[in-house]
Amino acid sequence: MHVDKLTGLLLGPPRILLNDEVVNLPFKQAEALLYYLLVEHEVSRSKAADLIWGSHLDERKAKSNMRNAIYVLRRAFFPDFLVEPQKNILRINPRIAISLDVEQLKAPGDSVPDSDPGEFLQEFYLKENEYFNEWIQSTRQELKQIYMERLKQAVESSFRQKNWSACEDQAKRLVALDEYDEDGYYYLMEIYRMRGEYHKGLSLYERLRTLLAEDLFQFPGEKIARLTEQMKRERKQTIQVSVQPAARPGVAEPDKTPIFGRSAEQKALVENVLHFVNGGVAVSQAVIGEAGIGKTTLLDHLCKGLQTGGNVFLFRASCYHAEESFALKPWQTIFEAILSAMKKRPMDSRDTYFRFMAGQVFPHLAEAQAEPIDQDLISVQAYDGSERAITHTVLRFAKDRKVVLCLDDLQWADPVTVSLIQDILTANQNRNILFVLGCRGTHPAYVARFLEDMRLARFLREIALERFGFEDTVALADLLLPRQFESSELRKQLYYETEGNPFFIIETVNNFKYNGALADITQNMRDTIRQRTMLLSPDERTILDLLSLFFDGASFELLQELSRKPEYELMDILDTLMDKQLICEKSTPEGVCFQFTHQKILEYVYSELSMTKRRVFHERVAVCLEQKLTGTGRDFPVYHRLMYHFERAKNQKKYLKYCIKYVYTLLNRAHEYYPVVSEGPWLGAASRLSPDSEDNSGISGLLQRIEELVKANEGSFDQQDRQDYLSDYYHMMGRYYIRVADYDRGLAYIQKLVEFNQPIDSEQCRKNLIKASRQKICVYMNRYEPEPMRELVQSSIQLLTGHSKPEEMAIWNRLHGMSDIMTGDLADSQQQFIQAIDIFEHSMEKEQYRYNLAASYAGLGEAKRMQGDYEGALSCYEEAIANCKDYRLSGSAATFYTYAGQAAVDSGDLDQAEEYLSKAVECFNKIELLWERGIAFSYFGRLHVLKGRYQEALTSLIIAKRCSEQLGSRYELGVLNRIFAQIALEMEENPELQAVFSQYITCPPETYVERARDLLAPVYSPVDEAYLHQVEQQIQTRG
Repeated sequence: MHVDKLTGLLLGPPRILLNDEVVNLPFKQAEALLYYLLVEHEVSRSKAADLIWGSHLDERKAKSNMRNAIYVLRRAFFPDFLVEPQKNILRINPRIAISLDVEQLKAPGDSVPDSDPGEFLQEFYLKENEYFNEWIQSTRQELKQIYMERLKQAVESSFRQKNWSACEDQAKRLVALDEYDEDGYYYLMEIYRMRGEYHKGLSLYERLRTLLAEDLFQFPGEKIARLTEQMKRERKQTIQVSVQPAARPGVAEPDKTPIFGRSAEQKALVENVLHFVNGGVAVSQAVIGEAGIGKTTLLDHLCKGLQTGGNVFLFRASCYHAEESFALKPWQTIFEAILSAMKKRPMDSRDTYFRFMAGQVFPHLAEAQAEPIDQDLISVQAYDGSERAITHTVLRFAKDRKVVLCLDDLQWADPVTVSLIQDILTANQNRNILFVLGCRGTHPAYVARFLEDMRLARFLREIALERFGFEDTVALADLLLPRQFESSELRKQLYYETEGNPFFIIETVNNFKYNGALADITQNMRDTIRQRTMLLSPDERTILDLLSLFFDGASFELLQELSRKPEYELMDILDTLMDKQLICEKSTPEGVCFQFTHQKILEYVYSELSMTKRRVFHERVAVCLEQKLTGTGRDFPVYHRLMYHFERAKNQKKYLKYCIKYVYTLLNRAHEYYPVVSEGPWLGAASRLSPDSEDNSGISGLLQRIEELVKANEGSFDQQDRQDYLSDYYHMMGRYYIRVADYDRGLAYIQKLVEFNQPIDSEQCRKNLIKASRQKICVYMNRYEPEPMRELVQSSIQLLTGHSKPEEMAIWNRLHGMSDIMTGDLADSQQQFIQAIDIFEHSMEKEQYRYNLAASYAGLGEAKRMQGDYEGALSCYEEAIANCKDYRLSGSAATFYTYAGQAAVDSGDLDQAEEYLSKAVECFNKIELLWERGIAFSYFGRLHVLKGRYQEALTSLIIAKRCSEQLGSRYELGVLNRIFAQIALEMEENPELQAVFSQYITCPPETYVERARDLLAPVYSPVDEAYLHQVEQQIQTRG
């Protein structure tokens, strides 16, 4: 007998699962009744009505709502879900196997979950209902108390067994649950004492003492006070000052020199890296803490001391606040560093592959220049292909090597960068690639999810850097400036002003050294930095002001061009600023650049600039960068800098121009179906971001900002603007909406593009009109409208005649061939495809047009399939697949595998069909392409039926129906109904097939034949006509 399984996850945000499928209820009162029954097991109708509705409804209305809630629950699960063992007593049917996390927590025993179970019915409540909400609160308190008692026992047990890691984790959870409970503090302080992390233990005590004094007017107990005194005595004996390390040539060993107050954290980082490079077990690490807490110092010590060579590699990158909207910028830096390292050693096959893929993912890194990208706009390729490309490339490079990737300021990384780190961590599991990350404690939700997921998976360990306590703050000041902070009042003021932040401590002590007093110190350290910059000469201050405009540093050449100073004079100024430790040199793959020694100094200097000075300086920088543009794909990395500077120069039109160019270039490869390969980034997650998205980060935020600026400046654009970047904007937006089958909205943008470029008065106008035509072709193909498509193809060829190179005309030969197939002119279609193939095959730019070459072979195969020449068709499809499978364009491959799968099924070769269709479905599952997706799943469903896999067939056909309806293609819907007709007929003699499909295919085969014929009436498809004729004959024979 089948037993239904109900799973109730009520700790945290509540979820209900029936047989492992999530159940969503339409209104909260029904949910409330279900939750109450799960916890309390049974309830009378009257009590439930009072509990859920009684506080704000009369008795009659409450009982009516109660009946409705019962009905909703029975409909959502099954009719006998709720039973009444006694009159008016409700309970869940006892035949249902119920698994409830609340019961597991209440169960006797001393085990404790690996993580906090979460608040009971978190964020669930009934508005204006004090009775039910009181029940929630009382249950929460009861469960919290049970968990806390269990946790206290676990802490004590772990401590006795010397399981320090578990004890620390459990004690931290105990403190988080009850910040006044001294037991958790005591065990944490004991662990810190044994590790020598005295600053952590004493900071924890200060936190407890302050909490108890301010909130409860109490003091910590004698036991924890004695432990505090013991830690103070031991700490005085172990404070050490950092000294310059001795060189250890040839040893892959990081810098072990102690860093004040961070010796334990440093030891953990160093030992972990040593385990990794020497082949032991290691885990990636994330150093977490606020700005100025010492994260970068720790990473610097680690990276400077690690001797690379042989099979050990170290690559480092930083994320910047100004770049957090630009996808994969840190990975670009890493790829540049890897390529730079390769030049210093002999290459092997992996290095050759890496160079190739680096050029594919970040084409501006490619050694050979190519022509600017030429759009083939019949496309809908998704971005995540590039994420996989980067992941695969890095994993392959690291094979049999040890690669340490160090990324600082992860809180400013874009979502795609974070996603890639997670993909690589999950795939490699710290075997050959080790991440060392620096991240502020306040970071975006996607970074928090990444850190939590990787920590729970045990791929990543967090090292939290806390502020120094009072004692360590004073000790550090004494080390920096001995015998100057002996006064109790002076020490208190120092701690008050710095709050234990190491950077603030150092800056404050330096200020005290030169100023002689602490009276000038303010809470936010502006005065401290001002003391260090106020004595600069006017020339030095000017260079500092200019440098503050660059979030990631500026080269000597750029500073010289902006400042117009002679070379030697500028060198002297920079040397002086470095001597004062205000700026430093940083080596990058592009060369040496200059940047501030700390972000806070940059922020201060920039804030001191007047609004007029900022605007003028940013405009000068932007104009300087604009003059360096080359008109090739290598301009892409400059666009976001131009956006940054023009926006701050209040030059809205220029900002808009480069914002459009940036996003347009970014989306070209993703939204093209058969693109022309050229320079332009090949990135991953942007296509999942919609222009309508509520998420204002990344690409979607830029698209929304562009739209706002276009509307705000509508009356100020001249003809050149309209034919240049505004045409790109309307093309980009139209292409996106056509890509997601919102044809009306997409065509409105494309019509605007046409209006901007008529009459034709330049080559640019002609190119833009061709772009518009290609997008219209997408719509006609997806909707299967052959006549408008034929007219558009002919007018486009006429537009191009005498004004384009052969390869461009060959693209339209291919589209002409597709149009001929749709109207049944198979002879002419084959001539068009053969002509296109001949041009592409003999082109000097064959690699750039490889995808169009593949599409031409596939089109020729379609023409042969329509004639019943399946062997010839499959030969053409194989040529198409061979031309694209090594280039990571899943959209093209998905379509070609679908064509081949159709031909194999139609010819009766089911084994070959399964091979092709499996690959087609695999490709479609990786992308968001709609075109031909419905056909792939329809034929896969038919194949499953023919092989007796009826449940798999149903799943595939449900997907096929959804995709075909979304695309709005008569052809795809016609093929689907033809297959329904075949299955409906077979169900009459196959009880097993009928059992699976009876709830889905409910009409007789005649109905589906009629629907298929109606849908396929304007479509040329002799294959489907033959199938329908066969079904009709079988129906007549049956009759």
